[in-house]
Amino acid sequence: MSAANLISSNDAVHLLADGALYDRRGIIRSIGSKIHVRPDLRMAFGWAGWGNHNVTVGRALAKVGDPEIALAMMPGLLRKACGSNRRQLGYDEPTRFLIACWGKDGAQAWVVTSGGHACGLEPFKLTRVRNWIDMDPALVAETLGRDIKRCGDGFDPWRDGLRLIEAQRKHPFEDGSYAVGGFAEIASVTSEGVKRRTLIEWPDAIGFPIDLTATTRPNVIARLGGHLRTLGWLANGAAGRAS
Repeated sequence: MSAANLISSNDAVHLLADGALYDRRGIIRSIGSKIHVRPDLRMAFGWAGWGNHNVTVGRALAKVGDPEIALAMMPGLLRKACGSNRRQLGYDEPTRFLIACWGKDGAQAWVVTSGGHACGLEPFKLTRVRNWIDMDPALVAETLGRDIKRCGDGFDPWRDGLRLIEAQRKHPFEDGSYAVGGFAEIASVTSEGVKRRTLIEWPDAIGFPIDLTATTRPNVIARLGGHLRTLGWLANGAAGRAS
C-alpha cells in the first residue's frame, strides 16, 4: 500500500503523502517529507519508491523559472533517480514522481513512473491524470462517500485528506506489514500559489516497523479564522523506500 496521491478539483489540485521511508523488511529508516514545493511556479512535487528525491529534484529545478520546462524535465530526472537506485541496490526498484501544478487551463495533475507498480502508464512518459490515489477504488468510495472519478468534488484538504490517508495507513501489504507512517502532509496548489500543511503525526519510530496499535498523536494545528497553521514538521535526509 502506498500513500502518494493526487486529487483534482475545479479550483485546486492536492498532493497528499505520508512521511515514512522504510527498507524491504518494513523497518522505518527515516521520517521526512516526500513533497517539494515551488510556490513561484505554483507547483508541488512528490514521489514514491526508493531513495529521497526532494534534494536532487529541488536542486535541478532551482534555476528553472518556467513550470512547463520543469514538467518537461521530470522524465529525465526520474531516469537519473532510477539509475542511482540501481547502483545502490543492485536491482530496479519501481519509482514514480507526482506533480501538482497550476497551468494555463487551471489545476493539473501529472504522473511519471518507471513502471512495475503503475499499471496502464507508459514508463518514463509524463502523463496527465485527473486523480491518482494509491488505494482500491471501492475503498476510496467507502472512505470519501463518492467514487474515485469524483473524489475531488468538494474535496476538503483537512477533512477528506485525513480520512483518505488514515484509510491508507490501515491497509496492509500482502505479508501483513504496513507502509504508511511518520506523518501526513498535503500541498494544495491553486491560482494563488501553494499552501502546505501537516495533517497528523503518528507515533512511529525509526528502526521499528509501523505499529497501528500505538496511540495516535495529532499534530499541533491551530485553526485561525477557518485557516490551518501548522507548527513544525519532521525532516530527515536519510534514504529509504517511500510508501
